[in-house]
Amino acid sequence: MSDKALDPVTYEVITHKLWQILKEAGYALIHVTGSPVVTDVGEHMESFYDKDGNAALAGGGINAHLMSGAFAIKHVIREYSDNPGIHEGDQFFFNDPYIASMHNADMFVLAPIFYKGERIAWTVCVTHTVECGGVDPGGMSPRATEIYHDGVRFAGIKLVDGGSLRKDVLDAIRNMVRVPDLVALDTLAKVAGCNVAASKLLALADRYGKDTIMAIFQEVMRVSEAKARARLRELPDGTWRARTYIDGDGQTDKIYRVLLKMTKKDDELTFDFTGTDAQSPGCINCSANATLSGVFTPLVAVLFHYIEWSQGLVAPLKLILPEASLVNANPPASLTGGIPGGAPFAVQDVCAQAICKMLVASRYRADASAQWRAGSGNSNLTGKNQYGQPYSTLVSDGLAGGTGAGPDRDGCDTGGYMVNPQTIIANVETFERLFPIRWLFRKQAIDSAGHGKFRGGLGGETGLVLHNEKGPQHQVFFARGKEPALVQGTFGGYPANNTQTIIVQDADLERSIRNGNPVPEAEELFGRVWHLPAKISRIFAPSEVHYHVWEGGGGYGDPLERSPERVSKDVVHRRISPECAKEIYGVVLDPQTAQVDEAGTRALREDYRKARLASPETQRPKSKFTPSPAKAGAQTPGNAIRMTEYLEIVGDTVRCMKCGTLTSPADQNYKDYIPYRERPLSVAGRWRSTTAEFLLREFYCSGCATMLDVEMTRRGDPALWDVSLSIN
Repeated sequence: MSDKALDPVTYEVITHKLWQILKEAGYALIHVTGSPVVTDVGEHMESFYDKDGNAALAGGGINAHLMSGAFAIKHVIREYSDNPGIHEGDQFFFNDPYIASMHNADMFVLAPIFYKGERIAWTVCVTHTVECGGVDPGGMSPRATEIYHDGVRFAGIKLVDGGSLRKDVLDAIRNMVRVPDLVALDTLAKVAGCNVAASKLLALADRYGKDTIMAIFQEVMRVSEAKARARLRELPDGTWRARTYIDGDGQTDKIYRVLLKMTKKDDELTFDFTGTDAQSPGCINCSANATLSGVFTPLVAVLFHYIEWSQGLVAPLKLILPEASLVNANPPASLTGGIPGGAPFAVQDVCAQAICKMLVASRYRADASAQWRAGSGNSNLTGKNQYGQPYSTLVSDGLAGGTGAGPDRDGCDTGGYMVNPQTIIANVETFERLFPIRWLFRKQAIDSAGHGKFRGGLGGETGLVLHNEKGPQHQVFFARGKEPALVQGTFGGYPANNTQTIIVQDADLERSIRNGNPVPEAEELFGRVWHLPAKISRIFAPSEVHYHVWEGGGGYGDPLERSPERVSKDVVHRRISPECAKEIYGVVLDPQTAQVDEAGTRALREDYRKARLASPETQRPKSKFTPSPAKAGAQTPGNAIRMTEYLEIVGDTVRCMKCGTLTSPADQNYKDYIPYRERPLSVAGRWRSTTAEFLLREFYCSGCATMLDVEMTRRGDPALWDVSLSIN
């Protein structure tokens, strides 16, 4: 770090100017690229790094790519400093997911910044590029079984040499992809963005001095680390566990499991993925650097949401990644489908679950958020458009997922996804103008939220058809959560809906229109219905209608505690159905006015609570807990430690905060001492899978029947010891 002293005003002024420079670089990038996935959807990021490649500041965008940029720069410095050398005006093209990016479709341009002959910084621009020459058209390949199927892969080739574009390199990239002009323009857009960032940074160095700029980079990282460690010291020590699944690997329908044990001690946080399944022979794996990127997303979105994105945020972290596993795959495993249908998003999900539960046990409980939309799927289309031109694009509707509920708030309906706070879904008119597709509808999906005391945000649904296409249209689809419901709820909240993709083949859409139904649902169309698997490469036929339902956010808390007035309002606004209001929330409404029947609601909810403890499917605790008289008497409010939404620790005993029932020893899994039921996913509402392999495991307080936690789990997997506080 530079020894140059910085006063607080100078630090804030220059840091803000740096952030504005990165935004301006982003504006330059989107005005050069021809990809609406970048211009409309916002799939890009611009960032600054110090001279050694440590992440100093990001301008927003895809947060997971900030650390990828650092890995890429450090690789270039390590491997290419002598040959071909790193000189003023150079820029390097990079997309090797074993070294830096999440998958081959994440394409980076890295530019060193020199001031009067001295390298003082780097800048990076990255976009999701919609075609990368893999075995399947589009940026991702479900049929891939090795990295060589994934497409173009460069580990830092010099694209710009001393300020001059290398036409040979750009042409080499063009010759490896199906839409060469679009990929070339996307690449040049990143060059333009780096040029803007570099020139503006040099102007700032002229004004304030290069030592000041270099010191600012170090100070941003120091401050970020200091803030992160300070926050961690305020949180309770303990261990939190989470589990999720990946359905299908592009080759088979096999179910894979990702396990996390997150341990917080003092000002450090360890993410241990021991127990995660071995790497797949298919396309769903990720490298170690991609796993760190997956961890980074919920850190900056939830835990450290108020801190500048920089290298300092990962300084308190330790990752334990089993070799040759889904989260640390060995070459030549394919990595193309990790985003969005595989391991990197699964990593994000389990980290988000664990961080949420940790925050609930702290003074920052209000910051906690149940899980957001998980792997709800993207569709890549490639072919010739209505003008006879080759194209490839990403239909990004599924990015508008529901956000998770919190301890005192509902999630945001179709609010986005955690990876990119600037993402918006595609403008329908733009996409219909550029590509041979037409939307029948795009709307929020009723009952798709994870239900709870506070519900998650709604997901959405869309209907697509081809329109004036020229020749075959290749469709690649990636998702998770067709069979398991992967957007988990928190502390009694239900998971959100399953993602579903339905093809109606030989659909008679004109007949439906003649019958007065111009925007029919899948079950209302005449045709053969086919539910797509989670990963598939296929031809989208002109006679088909493509329906897609994507996920809402996870619920928080026991649904029977939700305000009946909130339930009534949700029914009126078509966020939930009347059936959902009654069956899940236990709220009785007038069928005409949706007014709450208070007496009927109280009676129904009481019946539901009794059934939790007395129904034939209720299973008794695996272990018996008999508190000693001394423990039973030591229930003073002053020495209680919150453990979950409904449980607290008093002495060495766990107690229900609702009714005072002593449930278990504090040093053991409380779930082993309380009643539970195993129920089908369908009890959580509409759009849930009918699978027999996955179920909901609902845990209840034996005294008041409050639903303390809900696990969406594979049948036969043990109960998860999700919270274990260090009480000494």
